[in-house]
Amino acid sequence: MSKGYFLVWNPDTGRTNHKHETKSDAEREATRLARVNPGETFVVLASVSQFQKQDVAKEDFTFNQHDFDEIPF
Repeated sequence: MSKGYFLVWNPDTGRTNHKHETKSDAEREATRLARVNPGETFVVLASVSQFQKQDVAKEDFTFNQHDFDEIPF
């Protein structure tokens, strides 16, 4: 299971590019950004789940070295 993260998002620009490990880190960054960008809004967002389609799954098997000592054909 992956660990969730927090993002700071500006709804006017749509920019966000850093994952914060804690809510307090994200809030600290949102505060910093708001101070240097008067009048702009910064929102702290939390990830709750993620999705990924996987077409191919690889599974490796274990063998003893002697299984490969002779050519099988």
